[in-house]
Amino acid sequence: MAESPAGRPVADVEALYHSLVEHLPICVYRIDLEGRLNYANAAYVQDGGRPLEELLGKTVFEMFPEEQASKYDADNRRVIETGEVFRDVEEHGAQGEKRYVEVVKSLVRDDQGRPLGVQGLFWDVTARTRAEEVLRRTMDELARSNAALEDSEALYQSLVEHVPSCVYRIDLEGRLTFGNSAYVSDVGRPLADLLGKTDFDMFPKEQARKYDADDRWVIETGKVFHDVEEHDAHGDKMYVEVLKSLVRDGEGHPVGVQGLYWDVTARKRAEEQSRRTMADLQRSNRELQQFADVASHDMHAP
Repeated sequence: MAESPAGRPVADVEALYHSLVEHLPICVYRIDLEGRLNYANAAYVQDGGRPLEELLGKTVFEMFPEEQASKYDADNRRVIETGEVFRDVEEHGAQGEKRYVEVVKSLVRDDQGRPLGVQGLFWDVTARTRAEEVLRRTMDELARSNAALEDSEALYQSLVEHVPSCVYRIDLEGRLTFGNSAYVSDVGRPLADLLGKTDFDMFPKEQARKYDADDRWVIETGKVFHDVEEHDAHGDKMYVEVLKSLVRDGEGHPVGVQGLYWDVTARKRAEEQSRRTMADLQRSNRELQQFADVASHDMHAP
């Protein structure tokens, strides 16, 4: 069985990579050197609204309006010709409303360093863009390998270090085996201090019990765990959206849990404000109706 420089079987890394990209809350796709789509994850397919079978092998000129396709093609050519990572925040028109997506594209190389194509990531940043008026944040494009383990390992590591989410993995005993840079920054301790530790070594007991119970549920059921958790951050409420999924080796045996989480505080506060506004509106309507009923009664009284 082929192994990477890190000694990990190719099938294991491929399974780990696909486990990650299929559960990420961002769109991931890859094209070859001729600009033909050769991979797209579930989020990309849902965003495009067409089955994957209809998209594979097509170029941007077959999928988008000419002006839009010309830009995408030029961006892809630039990545292939320069080898540099392309970053942008693109403005789209969605049903008459502006929509912003953050985009990152990067060159995919094989284990010999030869270009294979371009890998792109994009995700919706409309709420953040409107709130912060930031239009130049971008997503990294990551490399993909179609054949060797080294390519898959490099691709996976490149992906997890650039996604705008905290990513970590634990083994079946609950010990941390990996944390990306976003996770390390969020926890506030060096990765070397965290590896091998359990939730009970890193978090308050009540919090650790919840995390451990969620992990056990994923391991025992094999299902994806999804939740929005409320945390206390320096006296303020903070909300994070969480996804946990089972990690399997190349033979399908469970080896641990992979978790992703990201800040959704702005979204939750907007939803709470919307609920309060709706409640106020309903109360005002009731008061207006009561007033109308009283007025009507007085007008008809002798």
